[in-house]
Amino acid sequence: MTFLSDLLGSPEDEAEPVNYGLQLGGLGGGGLNDAQYMDPTNMTNPMNIGGDLFKLNTAGSSLGGSGAPSWMNTLSSGAGMLKDGAGALGGLMGAWNAFNQTKLAKKQFAFQKDLLTKQHRNSVNMTNSQLADRQAQRHRRNPQVFESVDSYMKKYGAK
Repeated sequence: MTFLSDLLGSPEDEAEPVNYGLQLGGLGGGGLNDAQYMDPTNMTNPMNIGGDLFKLNTAGSSLGGSGAPSWMNTLSSGAGMLKDGAGALGGLMGAWNAFNQTKLAKKQFAFQKDLLTKQHRNSVNMTNSQLADRQAQRHRRNPQVFESVDSYMKKYGAK
């Protein structure tokens, strides 16, 4: 067999057509039923793409058993130490980044707090100015009925 026939399969390999989960209903409303689907627990390589190309002999050691090349077994001991060192370095970098993010968050909070305080102070000043202007107009029109601006602002002014 050639690689292409391994990849695509040949008609004599399968006696029945296999449905890989895609089934459209016909014009008569055929629809789908459970028997038309493939077992989802057996979906490792349903079309046998690549044949035995992607299968590894993993019996025995962590990277390969007796069938594994010797360079893989040699690298497995150094790879463990390298992975541990990379994990430790990653942990330290994570801690450093968390520290810097905390400092940045504190600076952002202080900036937002200062900005909110200034906005609130400006809003209070503008509200009080509008209230004083209105009361001054009322007091000018009818001073006997409306109280003075100072006493009105002491009672009703925003603080």
